[in-house]
Amino acid sequence: MTKQNFFSRLFGLIGIVIGSVFYAAGVVLFLQPNHMVAGGVGGISVVLDHYTGIPTGTWVLLLNVPLLVLALWKLGVRFFVYTLCGVGFSSLFMNLLLPIGALTDDRFLAAACGGALVALGLGIIFRCRATTGGSDILARLIKLKYPHFKTGGIILVLDVVVIGLSILAFGELELGLYSGFGVLIQAWLFDAVLYGSDSAKLVYVVTNDPAELTARFLKTLGVGVTSIRATGSYTGEERVMLLCAMHKKVLPQARVLVREVDPEAFLIVTPATQIFGEGFLRHDREEL
Repeated sequence: MTKQNFFSRLFGLIGIVIGSVFYAAGVVLFLQPNHMVAGGVGGISVVLDHYTGIPTGTWVLLLNVPLLVLALWKLGVRFFVYTLCGVGFSSLFMNLLLPIGALTDDRFLAAACGGALVALGLGIIFRCRATTGGSDILARLIKLKYPHFKTGGIILVLDVVVIGLSILAFGELELGLYSGFGVLIQAWLFDAVLYGSDSAKLVYVVTNDPAELTARFLKTLGVGVTSIRATGSYTGEERVMLLCAMHKKVLPQARVLVREVDPEAFLIVTPATQIFGEGFLRHDREEL
């Protein structure tokens, strides 16, 4: 093992531990004491704890055994080992934090804070190429067949069933609605942590002075520009359209340059959450 690989795995393990603490805190300090669920195996474990008295963390570990075997078969040894760490640490921290009890009895705050902590924890763990098991493993397996699906959206669909079970268990529809609110926060924040929230912009510029604008973009912004020949459908005129990917913090300056060079330019800006290539994501980056 090289020194670089050693530190990469060490930082990955540290990330899993930190993510597990956030995840466990969201479940047992905010959601569970207020009879809410986070969805997935964690949510089912809260319901089973309610009926049996066996700690939530213990149920998380037990219910994940068959899913871990499936992960080893379909997703490989490395993913299995990292996920085993995620399941083990999250179960451990759940049982350690459980005696502390609720940090708030306000249901809105509990749903919001619990959902946010769970999402933050899951996002960190996923970025370390691991999961906390349960619906996370199922989401990974679904993405093998449908890679264009977002992980947070897949988990959200799976969580609907768990919320339904919690309503039956605790006998209160309002608690289920609060749980649903927390899960929505969880799904949104999870995708933001995992993929970034509108992390880049794709800019199209149709201009009468493409050479000057290209030079200004390259010199001032340090971004690459692609020139595309285009024909106006109405006028039939040959024009040049510039295509440029840039980080969103650069966009305001880019708009100033376009206005200075060609005030009559036609500017189109679209969000781009994933861009692969120099200055952005690597092509060999694992799909999450």
